[in-house]
Amino acid sequence: MTPIRVPILVVTGRHSLSCSLAHGDQRILEVLNDRSSEFLQIKDVEVHRCLCIECTEKLDEATIRKSAIDFVLLRQDKHEAAHRRPFAFVDKHPYRANLLLGEHEIEGILMLKGATDPVVALGREASSFIPITNAQLSSYGAADPPKGVGVALVNNSKISLMRIDRQPLKSHAD
Repeated sequence: MTPIRVPILVVTGRHSLSCSLAHGDQRILEVLNDRSSEFLQIKDVEVHRCLCIECTEKLDEATIRKSAIDFVLLRQDKHEAAHRRPFAFVDKHPYRANLLLGEHEIEGILMLKGATDPVVALGREASSFIPITNAQLSSYGAADPPKGVGVALVNNSKISLMRIDRQPLKSHAD
C-alpha cells in the first residue's frame, strides 16, 4: 500500500522546500517532534530560494535534518488535529503571539496551558516544534503585506524573539 503523503512547505535558512511527507498515522507536528529520528525523508521536492515562486531544482526525494528547519507550513485546507487526536484533549487557551525567526516574522495564535511568560512557554510547555494557528507570515525586505498561511509549525530553537499577549483571546476566531 502506498503511504499517504501530505503536502508541506519547509523553510530552512534562505531556502524553502515544497514537498510531500509520508506521516503514517501521526500528525505532522508529532513527526517533527518525534525524538527517535533527527531527519525527515521528503518526496517530490522543489527547491526555492527564500519564498520565491521560481523553482531552482527538482528532486524525487531528499533528507533534511529537523534541527535545520525554521518552520513548516501545512499546505492543506483543514488542520489535521481534529481527526488525529480525538481522545487527547488538553485544555489550552488561545493567545496572540508574534515571533521572529531569521528573516521571517510570524504572527498568529499560540495555544497555552498556563503561563504567558515566553520563557516558560518556550521552555516548559513547548516541544521542539510549536504550532501557530491563523498564522500571518512576512519576510525581511518583502514589500508584500503579511500573507495568511494557516498553520505554521515553528522550530522552537530558531525563535529569536517572542511576544505573547498577557490576556487570552475571547474566542479562537479573534
